[in-house]
Amino acid sequence: MLDEAEGVVDSSEMDRTFNRKSLLKRTVIVAAGPIINIVFAVIAYWAMLVIGVSGVSSIVGSVEDDSIAFKSGLVANDFIDSIDGHKVSTWDSVLKRSLNGVVGGRDIPFTYKDEKGGAHASFFDFSGIDVDGLEDQNLLNRLGLTFKRNVLPAVIESIVKNSAAESSGLISGDEILASNGDTINSWDE
Repeated sequence: MLDEAEGVVDSSEMDRTFNRKSLLKRTVIVAAGPIINIVFAVIAYWAMLVIGVSGVSSIVGSVEDDSIAFKSGLVANDFIDSIDGHKVSTWDSVLKRSLNGVVGGRDIPFTYKDEKGGAHASFFDFSGIDVDGLEDQNLLNRLGLTFKRNVLPAVIESIVKNSAAESSGLISGDEILASNGDTINSWDE
């Protein structure tokens, strides 16, 4: 900021110096930066809330034979779209919306899309589930479902210089296939 305390100011610019502004103007100038930071943070977090979805997408990974999900017609890679008339997109919302049927011991209608995008409607039959028995096993297991996990292959992107990986001969682009005799299919393993 142009200020006489910081150095010599040309006489033609004296009216622009910070120290000659009124208290109100100096306060506005000093507060402007932090206020903009706060406003930007609120807008950025609001945008993330509106745009983003926090949770695992409601895509079916696998279905156990003779389970509630199997009897309802679900297969791997189906996407559960709504439960009991409410739009869902995450497994958390699927389970929360399904609880009404579990507690009431009733069928819960749902819609889903298959891998090709075809829309289907079905229901989960919760009449045989004992609410007290859920404490030992979660609802997803009782439905006979697992959620789909993205598998990231164990391919090395880069090697750190002078590291154990470099000294063992690994190079960028190598894929780890086994460790201690066990097959490796993903970075999780």
